[in-house]
Amino acid sequence: MHRFRNLTLIGCSVLFLTLSLMGQVTNTTNIRIDANAPTTAFPHFWEKTFGSGRAILSLRESYRKDIQTVKDATGFESGKRPK
Repeated sequence: MHRFRNLTLIGCSVLFLTLSLMGQVTNTTNIRIDANAPTTAFPHFWEKTFGSGRAILSLRESYRKDIQTVKDATGFESGKRPK
């Protein structure tokens, strides 16, 4: 995992440097942070769902039925089954 992350960072750095040298990245952005501004809640969507197995399992009808059974029993909100 760390190796992939390092390769990704290196790739992004090389891309940014290349674009900079080509003159494609010339704009700067100013960000202003108002520490006194009103705040809003950050929704924790991950607390309302669960995961199981791999995505390929969702192709199996038996798996989808099992997920629906869990949803009916627990009332979790995510992963609504299309009708």
